[in-house]
Amino acid sequence: MNIKIVDIDELIPYENNPKEHPEEQIERIADSIDQYGFIQPIVIDKNNEIIIGHGRVKASKKLGFQELPAVIRSDLSEREIKALRIADNKIAESGWDYDALAVEFEELELEDFTGFEENEIEDILINQELDTEGSFLDDLTEDEKQEQETEQETSDRQESERKDSYLNFSIPVTEDERQFIMKALNKVKKEQDILTDREAVIYICEKEVNN
Repeated sequence: MNIKIVDIDELIPYENNPKEHPEEQIERIADSIDQYGFIQPIVIDKNNEIIIGHGRVKASKKLGFQELPAVIRSDLSEREIKALRIADNKIAESGWDYDALAVEFEELELEDFTGFEENEIEDILINQELDTEGSFLDDLTEDEKQEQETEQETSDRQESERKDSYLNFSIPVTEDERQFIMKALNKVKKEQDILTDREAVIYICEKEVNN
């Protein structure tokens, strides 16, 4: 394999590249390179035109790289190069085993860069927990299922009665203020393992009063 270090300014993007690279993706690629390094060479032809790696080149320029490792494919015809550009992106497309992915995320911290946003990771973990609960229910006998359903109905009724006793309380706020408040409530719920906005508000108020 012919690999050499090339000046990033000498690389030529393919003008008809069919693969889109939105700015959000470039930012993620840049974050990955910044954290883990440039671990996969790009592929270019004999004229330094990019065959594979347009997104990584853009991200590397954003990070201020001057040089990049490149595999030179001077043996391919123009037709083969066009086909390779498409095949490289198409073959990489596949789905996820979300159960396996959840197991991996459980052993990581949210700040570990994986290319997934924090809310995406939380959704995957929540769905995996729901699937696990569903699997647990499938293993129960009919009597046990009935008991579970009765307990759930009782719990739902008690929760409904409890909510009926609440007083309606509202404060007019702007949209920016609402977003700020929700951000604060979500932060408190996450840090204190609180489930509802109401409990988060009470927690904040009790903390301020007791101080």
